[in-house]
Amino acid sequence: MARDSETAAQHFLLRRWHVRRKKMGIRSRIPDLITAAVLVRIAWIDHKTMEIPDRLTILPVILAFVTMFLPGGPSFLERGIGILCIAVPMYLICLRIPEAFGDGDIFLIAAMGFYMGWKLLLFGVFSGFVLGGVEACCLLITKKIRWGEGSHIAFCPALCAGLLFAVFFGDKVIAWYMELLR
Repeated sequence: MARDSETAAQHFLLRRWHVRRKKMGIRSRIPDLITAAVLVRIAWIDHKTMEIPDRLTILPVILAFVTMFLPGGPSFLERGIGILCIAVPMYLICLRIPEAFGDGDIFLIAAMGFYMGWKLLLFGVFSGFVLGGVEACCLLITKKIRWGEGSHIAFCPALCAGLLFAVFFGDKVIAWYMELLR
């Protein structure tokens, strides 16, 4: 009996966490390709200037509205949760620790949350934080930046890499991980 309830709980989790992107043709992937180009551009600009232009951050929002009418994307509720689930905590961190994150990073995460939905956004931001941490460690080891001297690094390139990975492979990685829980 305990085994049946355990299996039922696992199936419930799998259904809840399953990313609803179905197999898509190339026509349905065009917004993802445009988003990829925008994220690469944002990462390049942030790497050079440590600022993210607002005009580029608005493009994922426009594409999110377009993809709302394509099959297989996140629901409106998942998109709404995506806007808030990471951007709000990051903003609250910035209230406590000024300059912890730039405003552009927070706006980009909110825009991508609306585009991707909260499940893929969590995966993408987690991947971006891991990549950013690896980059920071490498910069500290090579002494290109020093610890505690007000050194800043551009977080957006790592964040954009994680978001790109989530856009194209996040549903597969989440499905693989949920299979491990079975």
